[in-house]
Amino acid sequence: AGTIPAVLKFYLLNYQTADSQVREGLHPVARATDNAAWRREGHEGDAAVYRRSDSTLTQRNIEDLNEDLSASVDEKRMREWPSKYHFRKKYETEQREMIVEFMLVSAAIGQLYKKGASISAAEVGCQGEVGVACSMAAAGLTSILGGSLAQIEQAAEMSMEHHLGLTCDPIGGLVQIPCIERNAMGAAQAWNASKLALLGDGTHYVTLDDIIKTMKSTGDDMSARYKETSLAGLAKNARISLNMPAC
Repeated sequence: AGTIPAVLKFYLLNYQTADSQVREGLHPVARATDNAAWRREGHEGDAAVYRRSDSTLTQRNIEDLNEDLSASVDEKRMREWPSKYHFRKKYETEQREMIVEFMLVSAAIGQLYKKGASISAAEVGCQGEVGVACSMAAAGLTSILGGSLAQIEQAAEMSMEHHLGLTCDPIGGLVQIPCIERNAMGAAQAWNASKLALLGDGTHYVTLDDIIKTMKSTGDDMSARYKETSLAGLAKNARISLNMPAC
């Protein structure tokens, strides 16, 4: 499902990278409140580079700042200030390790669903596909954000809890409507579940085992008309041409 890569990509592009840049790359600049202070510290030659230091620095000018640093500071300054090269050298390694952790934790949760219930919409409806993917993504995200085992389980459980009974009724038998948007909504729900789990200490009352058992029994009780057969639901009631580019 597209839910898992969507969550990981959003984190990489909008959370981890930006947070790391601000945390590691801009702290020294924040200490130089104006050009005069910068010159008093013995960096007259570099003062022009930091002309922005008397204004509010945001994530938007990180790229320009690093370009300036790369072009204007000497080797000693390069060790003190993060250029694009030094930033990438440090964080690409950390990012690879983080991606591996995310995928391993997600896969572990996926295996629990596969063995305890199903990951096939033809067997248990869409709760077994987008629901499971949402649960996997929430667990992986919680792990790389520093969550405990209890918080990881809670995020996974919470995600599936609100996908229980989700039917699979693709219009025209094609994985387009409502599947594409459903993956996007699953990604958003995985993010929310992870953040909610991290706000607590991991204490929760419904266990992941309970949810997997419930998902399995719900899928067993579900009519075959809602298991990827396109005989009911949106597939029956929505009259939409699937030749549209938007699909």
